[in-house]
Amino acid sequence: MVTVGYDVKWSTRKTAKSRRVIAIDPLTVEGCAAIAAGNPKNVSNAFDRLVRDSGLPRIRLHDTRRTAATVLLDQGVPLKVVSERLGHSSVSITADLYQHVLEHMQDDAARLAGIAILGSR
Repeated sequence: MVTVGYDVKWSTRKTAKSRRVIAIDPLTVEGCAAIAAGNPKNVSNAFDRLVRDSGLPRIRLHDTRRTAATVLLDQGVPLKVVSERLGHSSVSITADLYQHVLEHMQDDAARLAGIAILGSR
């Protein structure tokens, strides 16, 4: 579904991978159930209010997709898993979009390799 003006319309998916099942945590399931009776416009409006009231820089609800991917990569979730959750057609797309997160992961990899090979120092 997409919102056009104030109307909610059914739309076709961009790719075959757009339709997928992903695991979500129980707290997120609870939150989704609480807003299930609403429609995308109500969810977007509620999100906009929360962001505005928080004093944070304005972002769109869709931007939280990028935030989620960045957090997952930063927490060490494998690139392939993040790519599948986002529905990207290849891991290289995910890598190109989130290179900024992957760069600092190189430092973590070097540190962990050193610990594994040389022991804790």
